[in-house]
Amino acid sequence: MKLSKAFFQTVGIVVMLAQLSEDETLKSQEMSARMQVSHSYLLKIAKKLKDAGVITSSASKNGGYSLAKKPEEISFLDLFDAVESGEAFHENFDVEIAQGIFITPTLIEEKSNRLIDLLNEAEQAYRERLANHKLSDILPSDADGKLIQIDWQVILADDSKI
Repeated sequence: MKLSKAFFQTVGIVVMLAQLSEDETLKSQEMSARMQVSHSYLLKIAKKLKDAGVITSSASKNGGYSLAKKPEEISFLDLFDAVESGEAFHENFDVEIAQGIFITPTLIEEKSNRLIDLLNEAEQAYRERLANHKLSDILPSDADGKLIQIDWQVILADDSKI
């Protein structure tokens, strides 16, 4: 399985938002400029995150995006489910291949079912692992464990001078 670019952009979006002070928001243009990604693609991802309840948006002059939950309440499974396809690991299993390599119908059915079971077990373990890790696991913190907040407006202003 290969994670999409959308997943990694999702992580970038929520990491940036998690480092804001409580009353701040970031505009989509600011995030896409900082991450050097397509603005239109970032908007699509942001909509998925909003629909999944991970982020909120406010449409006003000073509006933008912010987290809908605390970082310790957002799992990597939440992010994965928001942007990945939702297809099972075995979605593209082709029984014709099994028919070509196993000699009898009994073996075809038995071994095909075993492969699907194995892939279902792997997917379940993967999803459990993602569920057990929170956004807060990858956020920078100080020596006391307090989340480091970043004034993105200052950073973005410095970026525009380059």
